Amino acid sequence: MSPYLRVLVQVSSLLAVAFGATLYVSPSDSSSGSGTIDKPFNSIQAAVNAATAPSTIYLRGGTHSPTTNIQITKSGKAGQPFVISAYQSEKVVIDGEALPGTPSALNADLPNTQRGIFHIEKANFWEFYNLEFKNGPYGVYHRDSSNNHYKNIITRDNYETGFQIQGASSNNTVLYLDSYGTCLVWPPHGVAIRVPFCPGSVR
Repeated sequence: MSPYLRVLVQVSSLLAVAFGATLYVSPSDSSSGSGTIDKPFNSIQAAVNAATAPSTIYLRGGTHSPTTNIQITKSGKAGQPFVISAYQSEKVVIDGEALPGTPSALNADLPNTQRGIFHIEKANFWEFYNLEFKNGPYGVYHRDSSNNHYKNIITRDNYETGFQIQGASSNNTVLYLDSYGTCLVWPPHGVAIRVPFCPGSVR
């Protein structure tokens, strides 16, 4: 390999690290690819597992139907967040009807990790855009996580809480959240912020 080509390859590798990866998930693919736009993952969890900060995960339009709660438990950094977003103007719905706790038995104590369609715990510097969560035990369950950003989120027809933040959580931003149709338990919560004080948080 010529020295010029070797330098070019090294620079390209450094740029890929600096700007992060772009991964894609399609609900219409029966087998999982490598995460490219032409060969997307077929599960959100696969993309989350593969992502390294900073990465953007684009969800293609349609209904994503996970059978296990999507676990988000790693962190980005300031200026190097993880991002999960609908791709361009495509409508993305994440349907939790097939999750273990949908619905749970009356008065049952649902395990912590089975609560949200997105279970976000000890995960900092994440951004979420233009996503709809329905039919889950909870839509979004956010615990002990800080410096996260939510914008244009819909949670509807979930069984207990549409959108919940609790625990040691601070500096989170929630903009344009529409949460409705929560059912089955009393009192139902569209939105629950269950922390005594959220320093720096906006909702």
